Amino acid sequence: MKSAGSQVSYRALLTRRFVWLWAIGILIVSVVTHLVVRSILLQQVDRSLSLVASLQARAVVESPPESMELKEWELRPDEIGRLQDVLWFVQVWNEKREIVTRSANLTQPLPDPDSGWDAVQEGHIVYMTITSPQGLLRQTLYPLQRLDPAHAEHAIQVAVSLGPVSRMLNQIDIVLMSVSILGLLIVIAIGWGVATSAIRPIEEIVTQTREIHSPDELKRITAYARTHEFASLVEVMNEMLERLEKAFDSQQRFTADASHELRTPLTALRGTIEVALRRTRSTEDYSETLQSSLEEVIRMQVLVDDLLLLARNDANALQPRFELISAEELIAEVSKGLASTAGEFEVALETIIGEPVVINADRGMIRRCLTNLVENAIHHSPRGGRVTIEIMKSDAGDIVLKVADNGEGVPESARDTIFDRFYKTDSSRPAGEGTGLGLSLVKAMVEAHSGTITVEDSPGGGALFIICLP
Repeated sequence: MKSAGSQVSYRALLTRRFVWLWAIGILIVSVVTHLVVRSILLQQVDRSLSLVASLQARAVVESPPESMELKEWELRPDEIGRLQDVLWFVQVWNEKREIVTRSANLTQPLPDPDSGWDAVQEGHIVYMTITSPQGLLRQTLYPLQRLDPAHAEHAIQVAVSLGPVSRMLNQIDIVLMSVSILGLLIVIAIGWGVATSAIRPIEEIVTQTREIHSPDELKRITAYARTHEFASLVEVMNEMLERLEKAFDSQQRFTADASHELRTPLTALRGTIEVALRRTRSTEDYSETLQSSLEEVIRMQVLVDDLLLLARNDANALQPRFELISAEELIAEVSKGLASTAGEFEVALETIIGEPVVINADRGMIRRCLTNLVENAIHHSPRGGRVTIEIMKSDAGDIVLKVADNGEGVPESARDTIFDRFYKTDSSRPAGEGTGLGLSLVKAMVEAHSGTITVEDSPGGGALFIICLP
């Protein structure tokens, strides 16, 4: 992982990419422009060469055979020196590759046209660039047989200096280089400004995020983000802050409730032991004290086990062990286990199973879910009431478990929070009875099976809890 000192500024990185794109683009444009202009200039030179060659060839053909006269330009010696770059150099070659005649301005002969001679003998016009004592030249070889078969073995060579072309190309290159440098400075300024404007929302988001120092200061991000991407980032961060706020609130509430629930049995246990130790007591008194202490220890153990199960669920470590379970056997186990409790509260247990149903689930978890729901329904049913347990298969093939009572039901306002930890709807129940974790445990175990649990009004009055397992 890179240290903060070795990290690159995004503004500088974005500007650098602008510069690289400009440099690559202007380099391609410059090279293409240079090649295109060079090609156009050479085409113009070749057309001029062709015209001069045809004129000189006409002059040679029309002159007496023994003289082969060329058309000369009437120039003074000083003019020849000044116009050296624009003068045409002309030579006539015979079949033996010997110079028959040449123009007056050609003080030294042009190089032997070795590479194009064969093509000229076949009647083709050849263009090429050569290096000679006169400098860099562009030349053409023109076969005289095109005008007069009597000159089938003769060829005229016309050349002109490429100095003007080279100078023009150099001037174009200088202009392109100047434009490139000026454009580079403009691109750097524009790129820096664009990059600064582009990352301004990020800087505002970072600044506002750094101002959050504690869970109590989870303010929302209000940075201005005009683009869709930054607006989405602000939205996602605000959603994350909202989840963190809920998590902090839930953690604080969970810690406070857990401390309260553990303090009650600990206080009772401590008081019982302190009273027992104030004086010497009989064996029966000590036995009674130990029995009372054991009940409080068992209650704390159940509470701690429930908290550990919820902690495993929060860490996604609650993994069911799936097996095939008979719905009839499952209901029989739950009913048998809660028969004494139902008898104590004078509540009847009724089971409804249509066709035989087989559940693929964790036996222990599903039994505990049903036990918690049925026990909760018994406690909330009036004396002489009825609790119904129904298991069926939906049209989609899901397993549906229903537990209904005929008590007071669950208010609409409490249905969103009834599955929260340590939530208790019945304030009339004795203190210390229940931990408020039953329904949250049921929800955790159902969701571990990828199922859902909901609460509705029972058709006969009271609450109806529905578990749906895929």
